[in-house]
Amino acid sequence: MQNFAPKTELLRQKAMLEVEYRAERDDFRRQTQAVGLQRKIKRGDCRWPVKATRSYYNSLNDLVVEIQFPVTDETAELEHNFEYGRPVMFFTMTDEGEIHYLSFGGTVSYARPEGMVVSVPGVACAEQLRQAGAQLGVQLSFDETTYRLMFAAIDRAINAKGDRLAQLRDIFYTRNAAQFTSTSVHASLP
Repeated sequence: MQNFAPKTELLRQKAMLEVEYRAERDDFRRQTQAVGLQRKIKRGDCRWPVKATRSYYNSLNDLVVEIQFPVTDETAELEHNFEYGRPVMFFTMTDEGEIHYLSFGGTVSYARPEGMVVSVPGVACAEQLRQAGAQLGVQLSFDETTYRLMFAAIDRAINAKGDRLAQLRDIFYTRNAAQFTSTSVHASLP
């Protein structure tokens, strides 16, 4: 068995995870662009045009923007996949049909058939959505939640000092023997 420096090995694994994350995110973007707007709308992953209406702070003190889905003959029967917690990204479309993604995204706070409420990073973002007017669209985005959790777990293991996590890290990456403590457990049966 090879003996690794635990933190060095975890940093190497974190670097590999970053490569995987970037590849999956870029693949999502390529697939999203290849599908085309109308197909994304029919699948329920996108709405265009939409209208950003009022913004306010919700009960969790998050800035949210109401997004309305105008109902047309084409969209009246379509369902959508926007639901609580799903990440979304916004875009505008030029008269020539060119899509430009905005530099920020949001998270669905509440969804209904005719629209949704989305939390956004700040007041400037909410204003940018309102100013986009009839050219605004929204689509589901790459969900980074799992990757954020994995990166946080690796960072906790790397930075652990003097606790059980540090011991386990060192056991997994070195030849140190596992140590067990004896505890007495007395269970009383009814």
